[in-house]
Amino acid sequence: MNDKIITIYVAHYIAKGDVYDKLIRGWQWLAPFDRLLHMFNKRLPTYKHYKTSHSEIVFKDDNGDYQFASSSGRDGGVRIKHVIPNTGNWEFTPIQITETQFFLLTVFYKRHVGKKYDNLGIALSQILPLGISKQQKFFCSEFCATGLDFAGIIEFDKHFDWYSPARLRTYLRIKTKVDILP
Repeated sequence: MNDKIITIYVAHYIAKGDVYDKLIRGWQWLAPFDRLLHMFNKRLPTYKHYKTSHSEIVFKDDNGDYQFASSSGRDGGVRIKHVIPNTGNWEFTPIQITETQFFLLTVFYKRHVGKKYDNLGIALSQILPLGISKQQKFFCSEFCATGLDFAGIIEFDKHFDWYSPARLRTYLRIKTKVDILP
């Protein structure tokens, strides 16, 4: 059976946002590993890297509308919602997947919709790099990485809670070898 190819996107929120977005950008900038990575990899400009404060997986539904799936602190946890993206607020990493992988991604979403946002996990795996997070809760980039790995789309080399929004953006750019779309 030949699977049809579908394009999904990982959306990276780059708008100024509110205090919450500024805090996320701030602690990402303080991460020494991230600063070193960008000092030695000229393909990843630092000023763009730290603009990212949130991650979503985006796909078109049967009506052609964009559905954004993630775990959001503002929305209380894992959800899928219709969004008309303002391209000035987002950058997109396009990823080609098969129908089978898309089916597995939707199974993953349906299994986790309604789970709570992992406030403690983001603090203990990102702000304090202890690698501690709740198994039944997610923060945005952790949710995206887990879903992409579960569906066999992207294999991740570190535990999913290691990926901040900026690290996820960087990792996807390296793994997919595609440039970010404005």
